[in-house]
Order: sequence, then C-alpha cells, then structure tokens
Amino acid sequence: CTVVPVCIRYLKLDGKPINGKNRFVVFWSKSINYLKYYWNLLAHKMEVEINFLEPIEFDPNRDRSELCQLTYEKVSNTFESYENCVASS
Repeated sequence: CTVVPVCIRYLKLDGKPINGKNRFVVFWSKSINYLKYYWNLLAHKMEVEINFLEPIEFDPNRDRSELCQLTYEKVSNTFESYENCVASS
C-alpha cells in the first residue's frame, strides 16, 4: 500500500489572513470536542492550499513509527519551504 502525505495550509478565514486572533477557528486541539470544532469550522468561508506530496512506497521492513516520522518530515519540510519563501520576499 502506498501512503500519500497531504499538507493542508489554511490561508484565509472569512477573507482575512490566518493570524493569532482567528487561528483558533481552524486549528483543532484535543481539548476541543471534535464535532463541535468541525461544525464551527463549516460556518466559515476558508481559502486553503492542499499539497499532495511525493508518495511513500510500501516497505515491509518499515514499522508504523518510521512511516509516521517520514510522513511528518515531508509535511514539515513543505511548511518550512513555504515559510522560507515568504520570509525572503
């Protein structure tokens, strides 16, 4: 089975850039009831960027924690490359 990491960046909420004052609407934490969070999220207009990253091929010698780490690194690197691009412009 192939795993395709997906990086989702929330760009705007109700036409305004995501910032410290409105990010609580799009970022979920374990302390929030997921159903309540999701219902609230649907009440807003959002602009998102979705990146389907390079697939990770099945390797019978790789365990779940290794797959998790590899996926995390791919998504994190995508965010970091975006942040570096924004900082240099």
